[in-house]
Amino acid sequence: MSGIRIGALPETWTPQAPTGDGAAQDSSPFVDFDRESWARLGANTPLPLTVEELDQVRSLGDQVDLDEVREVYLPLSRLLTLHVQEGGRLYRAYRTFLGATTARTPFVIGIGGSVSVGKSTTARLMRLLLARWPQHPRVALVTTDGFLHPTPSWSAVG
Repeated sequence: MSGIRIGALPETWTPQAPTGDGAAQDSSPFVDFDRESWARLGANTPLPLTVEELDQVRSLGDQVDLDEVREVYLPLSRLLTLHVQEGGRLYRAYRTFLGATTARTPFVIGIGGSVSVGKSTTARLMRLLLARWPQHPRVALVTTDGFLHPTPSWSAVG
């Protein structure tokens, strides 16, 4: 795959109506973007991040720079913010309609990958960018970096 795959509408998406026999035409909830098309989604959005702030969240050896933040992370943070906001609106409508009093469940994002590929930097960067949007979601990081300690160090802890 040469682009970024996102569960959203493609830039050339058109609704697929059922065919005359009632069968729906091929469609998919996924869309492929090349980097340039994805970057255009954030082109008119001011970057709410300075070089100094990026340096604070970047792990040792990570190559991410402000251009990558603008082209990749900024559109992603906006898409996630829209998703969480609209999910909240839908939840409130369901709760009102059903008369439910249950609390809304959290929206969880998992970041996976090999050791030292930038997962922690991505998480910290996304937390920072998400916090800069109006009506932003509350973000908490739950890291698993601690499991990388050697077994003897865990034995010393108890």
